Amino acid sequence: MPQAKVTESDVLPALLAVCPSFRQCWDEYVSDEAYVPNQVYVDAGEFARHMCVLLQAGTVNELSAVFAAVEHLLEEGDEDACNAVTTGLLEDVYFEAEDAGISPREWRKYFGPRATRAWEAYLVWAKKSD
Repeated sequence: MPQAKVTESDVLPALLAVCPSFRQCWDEYVSDEAYVPNQVYVDAGEFARHMCVLLQAGTVNELSAVFAAVEHLLEEGDEDACNAVTTGLLEDVYFEAEDAGISPREWRKYFGPRATRAWEAYLVWAKKSD
């Protein structure tokens, strides 16, 4: 029997599982009265901000695990899950990095082949560079 595809609702739990330092931020975020559940693109923005904080602080030990999970999500995910990772997480990482004064190129060393392709496709589409 074929394994079920990873769905959009699996994206944030998969990222939380490999990035324990985000747990407290996540708990505070979801306890805010303005929080709206099941908005994976908005949630991905929160996760992207946390990743930038980790990179700026030099606390990068979780980033390899995060991008291994990203590769898995892009490989095993259905179309909605892949879109959440590319349009949600990776684009937010680009924007958050720019806002934080981090060269978007800094992320490439953590990417696997699928994340690299998605990143490069975004750069072409948005007429941006890293």
